[in-house]
Amino acid sequence: MKFRDKLMAGYLLAAALITMSGLFGIYGTEKIVTLLESKDMVVRSIVISASILARNAKSLESNLLIYLMFGNKEFKENYFRQVTELREAERSLRQVVQDPHGMRILDLVKSESDLAVTAGRALLDSFDASVETNSTYVASDHKDLITAFVETTRNIRRQAMKLADIETNFLNRQEAITASMEIASYSKRLQGHLILYLLLQNSEERRKVFDRYQSFYEMISILDDKLIDPAARKILNEIRIEMEQMMPAVQELLNRNDSSIANKGFPSPEHHEALIRKVCALTNSLGNKGVALARLNVHLETEPQNLALERVRFVQLTILVVTVIPIILASILGCVANRKATELAESKSELEYLNNALDERSNELTIANEQLKAKILDHEKAEEEKSNLIIELREALAEVKKLSGFLPICSSCKKIRDDKGYWSEVEQYVSAHSDAEFSHSICPDCMRSLYPEYADAVLDRLEKDEKK
Repeated sequence: MKFRDKLMAGYLLAAALITMSGLFGIYGTEKIVTLLESKDMVVRSIVISASILARNAKSLESNLLIYLMFGNKEFKENYFRQVTELREAERSLRQVVQDPHGMRILDLVKSESDLAVTAGRALLDSFDASVETNSTYVASDHKDLITAFVETTRNIRRQAMKLADIETNFLNRQEAITASMEIASYSKRLQGHLILYLLLQNSEERRKVFDRYQSFYEMISILDDKLIDPAARKILNEIRIEMEQMMPAVQELLNRNDSSIANKGFPSPEHHEALIRKVCALTNSLGNKGVALARLNVHLETEPQNLALERVRFVQLTILVVTVIPIILASILGCVANRKATELAESKSELEYLNNALDERSNELTIANEQLKAKILDHEKAEEEKSNLIIELREALAEVKKLSGFLPICSSCKKIRDDKGYWSEVEQYVSAHSDAEFSHSICPDCMRSLYPEYADAVLDRLEKDEKK
């Protein structure tokens, strides 16, 4: 394996180990986050849904009883809306409740809800029949049916409060949360007892109105001792103010009812609709503030968990950063090392190529040098030959010059006189002053002059030999 490959394998292995460690850390913290979030979500959802369930049970009771009292369709529509919200709250609780005892309570809630809807339907039918037959509705004639309906809604409220106690029994603020939920519940219970008293003139219900009022102050006293948070105390003060506004209105309504009975011999709740609406508005507001206070107390209870959750999230982020940064650094270093190794390998290859090219060039230069030496030797040899030739030519030229100029020759015997004054035959003179050699023959004219009888035959034969 090449060094570059080993280096890359080392960086990749380091990155893989860091990634595995980071993933295990993130997985562990994610488990903690999921546990904290799910627990917080479950507690919040159960407390709020149980509060809404208890309040809706009493709200649908109040709306139906007020409808029976006044025959106002607004309250009938509110009743059906409360029935729908009651069903939705029950379904919401089924999605989050995990405790077996809690599930049994929800089964009871569903059973009581079905009974309440059935009883409510029967009351509406009896109201319609009574109005159609007698043009009026006398509540005391249907006391048993009304009592049965009210009992089912009370059972629903009781089971909802029991469910909230079961699911929050491990919380430090359980007493404050329960007291807040009781305020939401007592407001609707006070309203229900009041309306039921006005409808049936049952002294027991009138007594329960004041009992619920007393229970209100007991819950406020508990919360006054338990609550420290400024926002929670602000809501508690608003509840206390509305309580002080509500009881004078309740007392006035009871006084008018007593006056009507004293003057007419029977109650006339239809004459006090505005005051009844005012009391209902105040109890509804108290119920909403009770739910808001319970929600806030749950939030305050789970706030340490939220802080722990934030710390776990920070640890998770730190693990992620600690995991990612080394991976990035390993990747960068791996890339840089790989690039440097590649450059080194390329440089080595280039150096080898240059060395090979240099060797080839050296060989070429050696061969060229040898060839040049050979050419120089040839040139020197040619120069030497040229010099010799020049010398020979000069010597020949010198010889040729010996035969140049005027040569004194005898006009009779054709002898030539040399520089010393001696007369020599032409053949001797030329042979002495050049390299020429003589061979004797006879020209055609002399042949015919000296040998006329042989001349023609000999000349013809010579001519034929030349042509061949």
